Amino acid sequence: AFAIDANSHLVDPATGYIVQRIGTTGESDGFQIAGNSNVRVPTDVSMPARATSEVRVAGNLSTTAKFIDTQTNKLTSNIAFTVGGSPASATAKISELDQYTGTTWANGTITFSGYKPDGTMFVESGSSWVDLTMAVDEDTTIQNVLDYLNTDDDIPVRDEVQTITITGGAAGDTFTLSDGTDTTNPIAYNANAATVQAALIADLASITADDVVCAGTLAAGMTITYADDLANQDVTNLTIVGNFAGAGSAAFEETTKGRDAVRGVLDDATVALVNGKIRITDAQSGYSESDFKMAWSDSNLTMP
Repeated sequence: AFAIDANSHLVDPATGYIVQRIGTTGESDGFQIAGNSNVRVPTDVSMPARATSEVRVAGNLSTTAKFIDTQTNKLTSNIAFTVGGSPASATAKISELDQYTGTTWANGTITFSGYKPDGTMFVESGSSWVDLTMAVDEDTTIQNVLDYLNTDDDIPVRDEVQTITITGGAAGDTFTLSDGTDTTNPIAYNANAATVQAALIADLASITADDVVCAGTLAAGMTITYADDLANQDVTNLTIVGNFAGAGSAAFEETTKGRDAVRGVLDDATVALVNGKIRITDAQSGYSESDFKMAWSDSNLTMP
């Protein structure tokens, strides 16, 4: 590499030799000194701006060039977690990080967001949904965060549970349930669990025998637990519509979202801690639309 000496000459810093030029280029505008072949870099001279009307881009890379080995996309956080000024290890507690500025520790949550390699957004729905909000207490470590992203977001395999409640019904009042395609025949506002269960199986094509188990009362909140062919998965929420002569009302709640497998937020990517920085390696090679963000629930912790 070259350098510029005290006289504004371009020199080899290792030897002090001055780089020289051939020809008169630069002399007409005073950039170079006529009769002096030493290359001069006048850093103290200003040049008037000139608007650009055209830009020409050229390169020497072949359009058919390709890597011998498969390449994967890697995302590295823009900040490093540190403890006492040194890169944090995976065993470091979140509460011990230099990036936590609160005078006393307060439990919080980390919210994850972003896009998978194919450009689809991380969501808390669908057959492969993940929990994008991680609870953090005083003992939570960076390794716990890595595990949450890699393999286990703390949500077990479980059956979907939905709850329907009828409030203030009277004789003659009814309600219907729909899965978006089929709708049940009207059901009495005070029907028992066996009646509601039978209606779901008889009237909704998506539900067959043994796929649901109803329990409890409509007045207190009747649960619909999905089983058999609909077990261990996120099931489409039912829609409840009431037909009340008076002040009755009908309510629906997804009490427990079903889950088919234990998985991490990143699913098919891998996350690691490298010199205090979080690094995500895609499972997909080539072009990737991966993007990832982490947000703390208050302003006391600086996140990547």
